[in-house]
Amino acid sequence: MRWCVYAPTGRLAEFSLQWDGEEPHWATMSAKARFEELSVAAQPARPDAPDSAPTPGFERLSGIVQLDRGTGSLQLTSRDAALVFPGVFHEPRIPLNQLAADLRWKSGSMAS
Repeated sequence: MRWCVYAPTGRLAEFSLQWDGEEPHWATMSAKARFEELSVAAQPARPDAPDSAPTPGFERLSGIVQLDRGTGSLQLTSRDAALVFPGVFHEPRIPLNQLAADLRWKSGSMAS
């Protein structure tokens, strides 16, 4: 992965990460972060890999993400955000005046 291509921007606060054992694993990891106006650039399909798909991006997302030993939650409270889906829609950038979501998941399944 080349970070300069994804061009991440925004602010990260109250970040913590811990795990049991020598290496982090989802089942032993705990993490929390608050993020503000987080953006990651969408990526087109790679021309050198015929089976590759474009990677979506987003602009100005704010919220809190938490992971706790196989469970997690994501709360979004964003204004003037955008989702970017290259190769999916005629106009890939979808502007959003307001975006609110409260997602929770456990052991690989997702529920809202």
